[in-house]
Amino acid sequence: MYRFEIMDATHLEEVAKIEKDTFKEAWGYKDFAEDIERGDNAFYVVILNHENVVAGYCGMWIIDDFGDITKIALKKELRGLGLGNYLMQALIRIGDLKKLRGLTLEVRQSNTSARKLYEKHGFIKEGLRKGYYQDNNEDAIIMWKYF
Repeated sequence: MYRFEIMDATHLEEVAKIEKDTFKEAWGYKDFAEDIERGDNAFYVVILNHENVVAGYCGMWIIDDFGDITKIALKKELRGLGLGNYLMQALIRIGDLKKLRGLTLEVRQSNTSARKLYEKHGFIKEGLRKGYYQDNNEDAIIMWKYF
């Protein structure tokens, strides 16, 4: 059984570890701490297991009338279980509640599992950022979901 909470300082160590295990260009503890202190234009959610351990997290910045999804990640051993769907639903729900026109994100061109997740939730390819990822100069696909 899993539940959601708004990310706060008590979650940051676990979030930073998942981040480091997931992304080549990972944010650190300080990056998340600064972001959750931003107030009304940054939203982060954690998904917790029955022992209150962080299983994953997601977040976005609200810029004018759209949401820019900054992060979505799960512990490696929990991927493929459908928890990513819940994280996406949480972001979409926040977008609905905030009456946003849409959500956007960038995803590595090679990350087919993430792209399938986003497409499942109504995101479509809208563009490409050439050489976006600095670690290997990989292109990023820009995806949008409109409300």
